[in-house]
Amino acid sequence: MLSGVRYAPFGMGRALMDAAPPVSAASACNKEKHQFPQDTILSVGWTTGQQSQEQKQQQQQQQQQQQMQDKFCFATPQNHQQMLIRSGCQIPRRVSDSTVADQIRVQPFSSSASLLNSTESGVITGTETVGRGGREEREAAGREEGGEGERERGGEVGEVGEDVVIAIGGNIGNRVANFHRALRMLREAGVQVQRHGYLYESAPAYVTDQPFFLNSAIQAHTTLSPHALLSLLKSIEASLGRDLNPHTAQRFGPRPLDLDLIFYGSRTVRPEGTAPAETTPASSPSTPLDLVVPHPRLAERPFVLAPMIDLVGGCGKGRDLPQGRPAVEDLQGGEGGQEAKEPSWVFHEAFGKDGVPGLWRNLGGEAAVGGTDLRRVVPLPQRFLRGQSEGRKAEGEGPLWAWEEERRPLVMGVLNVTPDSFSDGGRFTRNGNDSSSSSSSSSASGTHHTNVEVDVEAAVREAERMVAEGADMIDIGGQSTRPGAPRLSTNEELTRVIPVVRAVRFRSPGVIISVDTFDAEVARSAALAGADIINDVSGGAMDPQMLPTVAALNVPFVLMHMRGDPSTMQLSENTAYKNLIADVAAELACQVAAAERAGIPLWNIILDPGIGFAKTGQQNLELIRNLGQLRQELGRWRKGLEHVPMLLGPSRKGFLGKLTGRAAGKDRDWATCAAVAACVAGGADIVRVHNVGAGRDAATVAAAIFRNAGS
Repeated sequence: MLSGVRYAPFGMGRALMDAAPPVSAASACNKEKHQFPQDTILSVGWTTGQQSQEQKQQQQQQQQQQQMQDKFCFATPQNHQQMLIRSGCQIPRRVSDSTVADQIRVQPFSSSASLLNSTESGVITGTETVGRGGREEREAAGREEGGEGERERGGEVGEVGEDVVIAIGGNIGNRVANFHRALRMLREAGVQVQRHGYLYESAPAYVTDQPFFLNSAIQAHTTLSPHALLSLLKSIEASLGRDLNPHTAQRFGPRPLDLDLIFYGSRTVRPEGTAPAETTPASSPSTPLDLVVPHPRLAERPFVLAPMIDLVGGCGKGRDLPQGRPAVEDLQGGEGGQEAKEPSWVFHEAFGKDGVPGLWRNLGGEAAVGGTDLRRVVPLPQRFLRGQSEGRKAEGEGPLWAWEEERRPLVMGVLNVTPDSFSDGGRFTRNGNDSSSSSSSSSASGTHHTNVEVDVEAAVREAERMVAEGADMIDIGGQSTRPGAPRLSTNEELTRVIPVVRAVRFRSPGVIISVDTFDAEVARSAALAGADIINDVSGGAMDPQMLPTVAALNVPFVLMHMRGDPSTMQLSENTAYKNLIADVAAELACQVAAAERAGIPLWNIILDPGIGFAKTGQQNLELIRNLGQLRQELGRWRKGLEHVPMLLGPSRKGFLGKLTGRAAGKDRDWATCAAVAACVAGGADIVRVHNVGAGRDAATVAAAIFRNAGS
């Protein structure tokens, strides 16, 4: 059954498009409807067949089924081979199954990309020139040199490939979900997404009478040629509902998804036979013949440049990774701590010596961000009802958190369902020891408590009390992370956490639930039970499945800095820093790079510098005192990290007890308020506290003083 799929003859230069629905991911996945032999393509000629009313009704029913299946089905790499061929290919009108059967011819092929770029097919043409550094890269890849203006005849560019920049936008439907689906489909097609910009909410440009857009950008690595990559982008747009018909689609108008190829390494691509001055700027090329790289409207689009700047280094210029710390490819170039190089697109010759950073400065730079026209946002759960600076959410979306414009930081209340946490352990367990009166975080017992029964009702009442006092989030933890704490089994942690998550979600539907865990299975089960955020004190280092699990869940991820694990983090080898602020920033940047490569976009990452984790008391004070410098150091590795949402958790920590002489954790709330105020002054966006009422008041007053956020 081929209803709803659009085709065109491969020999056409610009395929005519009709109003038929796009190829859906579900139709590509549905084996019952598409019994195509592996490694075959379909090419359909012109037809003038008419449809009966019964056939039209049947197609409508099938399209509705495909829309439902789209919610649960994503295309596979093999399906993307078919989608590559179909992208941009249309027929004048929908055809019946009998007509299609008369028109199909099946052709074997070894690579969809190579066929797409075959000069005999007539679909892919164009001219590419090698920019600064491009010739050496191609020689290294073993590709044939043809001088300036050489032709890319194959669908792939060699084993080495190129770093590319793709802009993402949309203003119809669930924009955030569409972005995630597009990124997943890119990865399934073999495109390696390396870096993400933040999400930016922007006012519509050119055509202003339409909904606000969400925008972002990614850097990826691909072996596809520019034209084959464009074909892939078009297939993804079509599968997510974009109208690619030039006769019906409004230029610069509303669209569920827009994927623009902005840069292809250092190369310049333009239609064959044209000089750069003759190239006509387009909102998005409708066929590969129109492809122009770099994108011709880049210099006038702050909503594209802003997320692109988030991709730029930094790259640790002038900084080496701390000795013995794991390096990530994105951060370190070469061997022995050599300085990383900027990707070749950053200083593309088309934009002079100042490159992309110069374009951004010409538009005002960071001064262009903020207010109603362009602002950074983080997507929050749809159930969240307490947002302070909500964006203009689209249908099906939750509120958008513009964290840099908040009147005060968000407040995260701590709910430990453990018998041995340093401050409130045992409050909500029946068979565990009460450690709440321990003299310090290091004096708590190292006993491994088993067979602990959680008092779910008591825990839920505490959560309700914190919500009433102003908590925006509740952080539920079943694994103690105090110094020296033993690690629980997965089943034991699940037994403690999941019933509480379910009960809090039922009783407090409007609060964000975070789960404090470094176990991937606990994270997955908690999200299915109703949790919204995963808070991992190890930043994904203690369970190799954590990062891919969080990526699949598409939830915000609190990535904390820690060396070792809770049982070893306070050893002298883990608290030895050459330069505390620079070392913490470098290690966090490495963790962010690993998270992004695993599929967690930057807009889902919240950083926590780890107060009390692999830090001495004096180091905790130094971190809080220098949060602004920490952001600057993060920016030296990656420009976007200067703006990352940051969570701080000084609440009732042992260093406060030593400063004040307060032995019991519950007696350190006044000291906690002072630390919270200092964190807010330094730029904290979320504060994690045990006493929500006091912590919220301290954060509100500090924000009014230091951020001019008074009422």
